[in-house]
Amino acid sequence: MKTFKVSFLFLLQLILIYTAGAQISKKQDSVGYYYYKILDPQNYNEFNRALQFYLKTVDEALVSKDTLKAIENLRLIAIGQT
Repeated sequence: MKTFKVSFLFLLQLILIYTAGAQISKKQDSVGYYYYKILDPQNYNEFNRALQFYLKTVDEALVSKDTLKAIENLRLIAIGQT
């Protein structure tokens, strides 16, 4: 019975780590996708969606008081607009 409890807790931890990792990779995938869309847009709609994404991340960073992340994203927006 004790080994069953230990195995169950181990399995539960693995599931929680896996789901947390999937959420993080999804966020990174969006960042990478929009990074290339803002630097080399194929049309105006792609650029506009990337711009909206990065403006949203700037707002989120400012709300969480992460000014370095906000500056980094604003810099990327400025590079894309030139």
